[in-house]
Amino acid sequence: VPITVPPLRERKDDIPVLFRKFCIDFAEKYKRLPIQLDEGARNLLAIYTWPGNVRELKNIAEQVSVLTQEKVVTAGELQEFIPNVQQNSLPMLTAGHNHTAEFSERELLYKVLFDMRNDINDLKKVVYGLMPAEQQERGESRHEIVDHYSEMKPYTSDQPVVIDPKIKSPIVVEESLSLMDKEKEMIQRALKKHRGKRKDAARDLGISERTLYRKIKEYKIAE
Repeated sequence: VPITVPPLRERKDDIPVLFRKFCIDFAEKYKRLPIQLDEGARNLLAIYTWPGNVRELKNIAEQVSVLTQEKVVTAGELQEFIPNVQQNSLPMLTAGHNHTAEFSERELLYKVLFDMRNDINDLKKVVYGLMPAEQQERGESRHEIVDHYSEMKPYTSDQPVVIDPKIKSPIVVEESLSLMDKEKEMIQRALKKHRGKRKDAARDLGISERTLYRKIKEYKIAE
């Protein structure tokens, strides 16, 4: 008995349910929290025609899961991942298309992007750990520090700068360790503290054990 399944655009109630399922599946696979949609984003899913049906919905759900920072996605953020009306009118490639190869490449791309974002977050944690104690006590977050320096404007003046020759130039003491050196030092200290146990050291550093293992190899740290 042939079974006819109507296209996704005719099953509006299924769209948010399927989208949620794809987001949860992706989150479980990469061990992260699933994203959610606000009301505006759910409405946007409902009005889109979905020429690629469920496969296109799954692709967009995975793209949003990888590339968005917020856990609750708005309509404006979701719209960046949904093709415009002109693109919807283009014919779809169905025959002769290697879906397996495309799926593998997409999975690899998602993994690379996800790993890159994890590395960036790990680096932010390291930088935050190197902040002076007084800044951490004031509760300054990493975002507040970035915003503070991004809002600073260069000093401009019409008056000429006069330098008193009697005043000696201050001695500039350069930081002896680069950021990479400090990161390496922190990893070594954590490993020493936990007697070479990578799992405990990674937890202390606030990074994954996989990232710690890669850093150990990268910096050639003896365990």
